[in-house]
Amino acid sequence: MQNMEYVMKSGKLIGLKLNNGQEFLGDGEQRRKTKVNDFKIFTNYLYMNSLIELPQYDEKAYYIAKSIKCISLEKQDIQKAIHYLEVVKNGIPSLKLEYKIFTREEILENIDKCAEKILKYLENII
Repeated sequence: MQNMEYVMKSGKLIGLKLNNGQEFLGDGEQRRKTKVNDFKIFTNYLYMNSLIELPQYDEKAYYIAKSIKCISLEKQDIQKAIHYLEVVKNGIPSLKLEYKIFTREEILENIDKCAEKILKYLENII
């Protein structure tokens, strides 16, 4: 993964300094896309080289989960989550993932839609 440092000019962020010493200059959106792509490359590297170590179930995980007051988890919930991670990890190399980077406006629009759905749900249960 590229080690990124910030490039500043007159106290303003104008770019990123990549691990190879090159400076990438660009606006906020371009810098964000560069970082997102870097994480995508790094994640793919971890998966392809089997460097991801999946959690194993033990009683300690169960007791930690039970200490979270706002949710109710049982042993089988934790075991199902670990099983899901195993399935996803084993399927990753065959997936062709396409990423979409949302604009600020798209994110705000989706937040509004989610809030509307939550309000409708709450209205129905009250």
